[in-house]
Amino acid sequence: MPDIIVQDPMDPSAVLSAYLVVESDGGQQALNSEHRYREVWRCWVKTPLVTDYEVLNSSLLPAAGDSYKKYGYDFTVQAYILGTTIADPDAAVVNRTVTRVSENPYLRLVTVEYEGIGDPTLIPKEVSSTEMPYTEYQNYDANGRLVCNAAGDPYESGMPVDRQRTRWTIVSYWPYSAWTPDIGEKFRNTLNQSPWQVPMPQGPLTTQIPDGMGGMTTVPVTIAPRQAKIFGLNAEPILRTWGSTPQTTNWYWKVRAIVDVDTSTFTTTAGTTSFREWQWVVANVGFWELLPPTGGGSGAGKPHLITIDGKPLGNPWPLDANGKMIPPKVPGGSAPAVVYNAFVRHLPADWTPILQFLGQW
Repeated sequence: MPDIIVQDPMDPSAVLSAYLVVESDGGQQALNSEHRYREVWRCWVKTPLVTDYEVLNSSLLPAAGDSYKKYGYDFTVQAYILGTTIADPDAAVVNRTVTRVSENPYLRLVTVEYEGIGDPTLIPKEVSSTEMPYTEYQNYDANGRLVCNAAGDPYESGMPVDRQRTRWTIVSYWPYSAWTPDIGEKFRNTLNQSPWQVPMPQGPLTTQIPDGMGGMTTVPVTIAPRQAKIFGLNAEPILRTWGSTPQTTNWYWKVRAIVDVDTSTFTTTAGTTSFREWQWVVANVGFWELLPPTGGGSGAGKPHLITIDGKPLGNPWPLDANGKMIPPKVPGGSAPAVVYNAFVRHLPADWTPILQFLGQW
């Protein structure tokens, strides 16, 4: 860019004139809202004995704490002068250094650096997704065959299977009054009580479905109740400083929400397929069975050690939904089916108070 000359004939300071020779416009970075600018001024001084302190005190140069300004041509003095219009009120002078030029004792180079942070609440939500691996133990293979030995005896631990869950991370910025630390403690490890909209940076993820009248309609993509779990919900404070001297400061929160989604299924004790919903699912097996009550009637039976051919078991044996031993495989027959029990590990909660932190639109 051409030299921008700043002159002030009425200025009695040690600096005769200043030329803006480099202007680096960093602007606003979308991810962190940081504002950075850098200028280099070529200053001519009255005598070689002028000190750095005198140079930096010149009215021809931006002062510490000044907001970032642009420069315009002043026809009165016929030169470029410090602008009066603030181009970026969020950025202020944070550092100024003077470099002496050995080839010319009357020349100084002054580097001026501006930094600041914009209003964090104007930063768009940052939404990302990734896969989180985990290992699941199953008693049936991908073809539906029972994992057992040749005699139809199921393996106690089942078969390890590699699985992946989707993890959503949502980062957003909020005024200091919008968050308190107990929010994360209250909702961490809870499940979605109602359908949860899959977030996107500029709005909910949507899909097209038939509208029942021969056309299509747009609806948000949602995760069914009890399939999403809040893995983490935390915040870190941000101090924002901006403006000229005296500077203004304020605190904000950077909130990070991590939501895991589990849409896996299992076979219930009734033989039906059900969503896991973050339950602990374990094969319904054991060394004991419940026999019918003595003399008939209703109610729970009496525990009885399972034996085959009069001998105790070496491994737990599959039980039906009533706790009774499932008959073993007979020659030419099929292996005993394995059913599962599901135990609740996490409870659902009403996420309404925190939907703003979860990317809800």
